[in-house]
Parts: sequence; structure tokens; C-alpha cells
Amino acid sequence: MIPDSMRKEGKGIWNDKRIIGLIIDDEGSEYAKDLIKDAAEALPQDDSARLIVLAGKHYNPDDPDKNLQEYKRVYNMLHRLEETCAFDGLLVSYGAFADVLMHAGEEGSDSHLLDIPMVFVGEGPKWGIICGCDNEIGIRSAIDFLVKINGCRKMCMLGGREDQADAIVRKKVFRQSLIDNGLEYKEQYFVATDMSDNCVSEAELLLDMNPDVEAVFCVNDSVARAMYKALKKRGLMPGKDVQVFGFDNTRGASIMEPPLSSVGTEGATAGRKIMELLLQKLDGEEVDSVCLPTRLYGRESLKYATYDYSTVELITADEAFIYRMFNDCFYRYGNVRHTRESVDLKRLFYEIMSRVLNAMRSRYMSVEEFNELLLLVDIFIENGVMEYTDTRKFIKCIDLLQEAINQTARSKSVNSMINRVFLRAKDKIIIELSRQNEADAIKWEASRKRIERFCLSTIDYIGMSQADSERIIRNIEGIGLKNAAFYMFDSPVVCGKGQAADFPESIRLRCVVKDGTFYTISRDRQRGLLKEMFSREELTAMDRAFLVLPVLCGSYIYGFLACGLEEDIFDKGVMLSTELGRALYLDEISARSI
Repeated sequence: MIPDSMRKEGKGIWNDKRIIGLIIDDEGSEYAKDLIKDAAEALPQDDSARLIVLAGKHYNPDDPDKNLQEYKRVYNMLHRLEETCAFDGLLVSYGAFADVLMHAGEEGSDSHLLDIPMVFVGEGPKWGIICGCDNEIGIRSAIDFLVKINGCRKMCMLGGREDQADAIVRKKVFRQSLIDNGLEYKEQYFVATDMSDNCVSEAELLLDMNPDVEAVFCVNDSVARAMYKALKKRGLMPGKDVQVFGFDNTRGASIMEPPLSSVGTEGATAGRKIMELLLQKLDGEEVDSVCLPTRLYGRESLKYATYDYSTVELITADEAFIYRMFNDCFYRYGNVRHTRESVDLKRLFYEIMSRVLNAMRSRYMSVEEFNELLLLVDIFIENGVMEYTDTRKFIKCIDLLQEAINQTARSKSVNSMINRVFLRAKDKIIIELSRQNEADAIKWEASRKRIERFCLSTIDYIGMSQADSERIIRNIEGIGLKNAAFYMFDSPVVCGKGQAADFPESIRLRCVVKDGTFYTISRDRQRGLLKEMFSREELTAMDRAFLVLPVLCGSYIYGFLACGLEEDIFDKGVMLSTELGRALYLDEISARSI
């Protein structure tokens, strides 16, 4: 057991680390992924805090798929850890937490939750510190553009849930924006959804009721994915036959086909801001609620451009203009914390563009400078700049810039050199994307094979006379996690239909994976208090942020798998924990039948 002398009374701290929980609806949604990544990115560089993500599933008891909803109900017992575990602060997506918080505030409740500093994202209780976003500016600018520039006369909305605050506001803004632009609003122009990408049938209903629709506003980017599917089923192309825009400007919006125009925050992201606010609050500073400004990020589904390059700006080539170009193209760069060792891509972009524009203005570029520019372009692309932009947006920016320079430059030789520099950038982008796609394909195939081997290894019961969880746990090494910890109860917690989970006070840390190396924990060091499971010393020097997944099968919860936030954990994590739970369940069943 953990020695009492090494604990700090009333704190979820080990070695002076702050344990911060992030409570959210569904780790699988694009919005949740971005929120989690951005919050983790904003953790202090001095490694003084650890982020624990508790992401449940959106539960709808009225859904006709009762089996799926029962699975989600059991899965959401994960949220019992919010009341059980020792957190120094909580970042809360209110929809995932409202019932728990309401219970904590009931008279006679002994919950400690109301004593924990919290910051809410999107919506929250009246007394809470809330980080919201301006739902109006971005939506209005999109609708104004559609009506006044594109001449649209018929727009619809694929909306959200009636109990979701942002969804309610976005519907009101949509309705009022139509009226303010002299357009009629009818209820048949709106269909509600569960705000996930599983609402294709709702998208089809909206199209059935409005076959002459010219543009659709989707309440978020996940819903826009469903609208894309519904349009393509009818042979319609988003952006060409029907213009579409979403909300949240998630990373996934830029890789949809075609890339999705979306309203998002301008400047700090919600994930980064809620972490900053909570850290300030924990440091004793006065913190107030904030509302983040938004803008429409135009892409192929609604061709809205927010930038242009005039002759005067090109000739002047001042620092502010060049940095505005960078911010137009690489709008995510400012929201990421960079190490001292990393290349300063913003400064490198300035170096490239200032040389190009100065050469255009002076009508001279030496061969040496031309070769240096080609080298700088290579360094710029090869050092990860594509992570901070949408590829098509970047190429479009290059095209616009190239066109403007070609119209302005007066020296054919200099113009030729500048065009070759831009061509080099485009070639490097294509090569880099091809390399990334190939690497992703290799990684996914390797991951698939590892999971397949794990499944096969856990169903070999030849000669087994009793349950053998040790054998299964040893095979966790082959799953392919880089940093992880598996906690297991002595006996599975049973959550029968309509029953809540009653977790025991203690839990055992059975194994950890650190930097890809697997370690089992000796039995005398396994057991610890459930409330302090995220403060264990074994997690120190591993990832600074963990996604916690319940290991379950049916109504049985065997424990929890805490996974470091490696790149693809949001796509494979639930599958891994489900396979582990299935293996433990089958192990028990098989042992009983022998």
C-alpha cells in the first residue's frame, strides 16, 4: 500500500502535482478530441499538473436501440470517479456533469464536489466560471455572406438537442439572421439531432422537406458529417449543389471531402482557455467568466475568404502584413506551446516572405539567395507546419499570393525565381502529405495486427483449470500503447439493469507501459485507495495527460485503463479497453466451465 507518510492530506497530489480532471460527454466526437488536446497542450511546462480525462457516452434512454443505451449506461459509471477521486480542479463540459452536480448540491449530500475549483466550458450553473464562445458573430457573418454575396434565398439548419444551451442559442441566431436578411423562417427549415454524426436520417428528413435548399447550417461539425452523407446519397456535392457550414472548426473539418467551412474561436481555443482559467483560479487569482470571439473559417463547402493581398501591402511588405499572412494560413500555430528546441516557424515564414517581397520590390534576386530560399522552404515544410493549417487553404493562399505578385512584379527573371520558390513549396506539401498518408497506413496496419494477436492470445484456454487474469495482463504489452496504466478491482463491479456502480475503496494497479516498455507491478505494491489512483507515483514521468477508459463487459466493470494521449488513442482506445474487458469476462466464464 502507499505509505501514509508520502501522502498530503486533502490533496490529490503526488510529488506536488496538481491532479486536474476534464469531464466531457464523448471522447469520440471531433469537438471533444480538440478540447482535450488543446487543454493538454496548455498544461504548465514545469510538469506541475496532470490532466485526467473522464469522457462518457451520450446516453439517451428514449433511443430504440436499448442494447446500445444499456452499454452506454454502464460505460458512464466512469463518472462516479468524479465524486470518488481526489481532484484539485475540474474542467467541465456541463452536459456530462449536470446530474452529478445537482446531486452534489442536494440537502444532506456529503459530496466534496462543490469544494473543488471548477471551470465550465460552453454552459454551466449561474455560480460557475464559464468559458463560452460568441455564437452570434460567426453565424451571422456566414448567413450575411450567403445572402448578400452568393444570393441564397433558401437556407435550413440541422440543429441540436433541446436541452443543450449552445444548440438553443445557435438556432435563435440562425432564425433571427434569416429574418434580418429579409428571408422567411419556417419550422420545416429546422430538424433537431443528437449532435453526433449518427444523424443521417435527420439530415435526409431535412432534405426531403426542403428539396430546393441552397445552404445548410449544421449545429456542429459532427452533424455536418451526417449532412455530407445525406447529400452524397442523393448525388449532391457539398459546396457545389448545396453550401454547408458547421460550428467548432474542429481539426477534422479540414479533412472532410470537400473541406468543411466552420465557425470557430478566433485566437485562443476553448480547451486552452479553460485550462488557463483553472490554473489561475488554483493559484488564488480572481477569475471571471469569458466569452471567446468567433469567425467563419471558409473552405470548399462555403467559399468564404477572409484575406486578400493588395498591391500596396505587397510593395510595402511590412512585418504586420507578413505575420497576418502567416496567421491566415497557420491559424492553429499560436494555440500550441512550442519548445525552445523547435524551429520558430512563424519567424521562418517571415524570413522567406520578406526576402521574396523585397526581391520583387528591388527587382533583383541573386542565385545564392534563390538557393537559400529553396532550402528555407524545405525546412519550413519538413518541420511540421502542416499540422497547423488546412492543406487546401494553404495552397489557395499560395495561389492568391503568387497571382498578386505576378501582377505586381516588373522583372521577368525575379518573377521566374519567385514562382519557382512557390512551386517548390507546393511540391514539398504534396510530398509531405504522401509521406504522412503512407506512415498512417503502416501504423494502422501494425495496430490492427497487434489487436488481432491480443484477441487470439486471450482465447487460448487449453489446459486452464482456473481464471488466469495474469496471463491476459501480460499480453497487454502487445496492444501497442506507448504510456498506459491498468487498474483492476479484486472482483468485478456489477451494474445490473437500473443499478448504479458501487466501487470499493481500493483498487490494484496491475501493470504500466512507459515509453513503450511494459512493466508488471509486484503484488505488494499494487493496492491503493481508489480516490488516489491518479496520484500514484508510477504515473510520474509518464504522460502529463491520460484518457481513462472503463474496462467492462456487459454489466461487469473490471477496472480502468488510463492511456496517454498519443495521437490515435481517441480512435482505438475504447476498442482496446472493450477487448480487454471481453477477454477478462471470457476468461472467467471459461474457467467456470472447466
